[in-house]
Amino acid sequence: MRRDVARTRSMIFKAYLELLFQNEGKKITVNDVIEKADVSRGTFYAHFRDIPDLGEQMEDRIVSVCHDLISARPPQEMIVNPESAVSACLDVFLQYQDELRIISQNGKSPAILYKLKELIRDSIMQYAEDLFGRDQSLILSACVSGAVVDSCIAWIINEEGIDREELVREVSSFISRGMSGL
Repeated sequence: MRRDVARTRSMIFKAYLELLFQNEGKKITVNDVIEKADVSRGTFYAHFRDIPDLGEQMEDRIVSVCHDLISARPPQEMIVNPESAVSACLDVFLQYQDELRIISQNGKSPAILYKLKELIRDSIMQYAEDLFGRDQSLILSACVSGAVVDSCIAWIINEEGIDREELVREVSSFISRGMSGL
């Protein structure tokens, strides 16, 4: 992607996030975004169909980075070595902590949480289905993906409580204890 195109998209994403943060649930319009980003209506529509498309593309950008991370790691890692896998997921979430915090706090998009869980579920299913069968693997993958995504996002939103290492240990321990029951 050309630098000027990437910069324009970034300005629009940033404006949208600021408006999400400021408006706390109020409807955001294209006019609001273009005014805040200081771009023309034509520029906005060259990149996005409408506000929901803008939100979805912003989410997809985050999910894409997570997908690349998960795809680069062995599918069994979340089960066999959960501490390393949870830590890696948290690192990616932290890269987008402001976006995730704003999106999650305003209740704007449970879709991104679903997409992140689906990535982890699919990765686990690649490995677990042969070992445990389809039904147990579905339950296992749902529990693990929920534990990882929900715990990490809740930790990012709350900004207090346990430290990063303790979060990783606790989630990893939960996964390991669940695995010992299979």
